[in-house]
Amino acid sequence: MASIFKLGKDKRRKGTVYHIEYVYHRGRTRRKKGFSDKGLTQQLAAKIEHDVMLRREGLIDLKQELLATQKSIPLPEHVLEFENALKQKGSTTRHVQKTINRIQRIITDANMQSIDDLEAENVEGVSAPTITIFRPSIRFVAGWCQNA
Repeated sequence: MASIFKLGKDKRRKGTVYHIEYVYHRGRTRRKKGFSDKGLTQQLAAKIEHDVMLRREGLIDLKQELLATQKSIPLPEHVLEFENALKQKGSTTRHVQKTINRIQRIITDANMQSIDDLEAENVEGVSAPTITIFRPSIRFVAGWCQNA
């Protein structure tokens, strides 16, 4: 059962936000900010509890949920994360820059918007030699997206 409350300093003040404390499907306690309206916060708490129950029972596949979340993130943000991962891995500056430039060029030329677009069939309007040269970079980022 989720708890709905105002923080100690806000208990008597009108218009302050309620908070929801609940037990996540892995057994950890989480806290989420609700609304200033208690009724709406109770509805949100009920939805959270329902989602937690579905996860606990295995009716919501966590991998599919994560994949759906990742698909909603624009592709340029994934490229920035990939660039940071390459740098943290210890790749040379030249390698990082070359790989990122190739990926960004293909993404821009092929008008790719999300992870779903990272497929060979979606690369139109790019010359064959360019695709041949840039293919390893695109495969590299696509593999990274799958493993991340």
